Amino acid sequence: MVNKQEIEFIVTPDGNVEFTIKGAKGKQCVPIAELFHVLGKIKADRPTSEFYDREEERNVTVSNV
Repeated sequence: MVNKQEIEFIVTPDGNVEFTIKGAKGKQCVPIAELFHVLGKIKADRPTSEFYDREEERNVTVSNV
């Protein structure tokens, strides 16, 4: 089962955009965060505690039965 992932956006009064990715463990958030580089220059990057969590391992078995 895939975990639910959420993105929270905050637009500050000075026009900066901050976002937090929730539900992505380990480096799973990196490709999501890269999508938002189009918003402008990155001023700061602060990993959440989930970034340091171990990513879930997925085993896939395909059988030809």
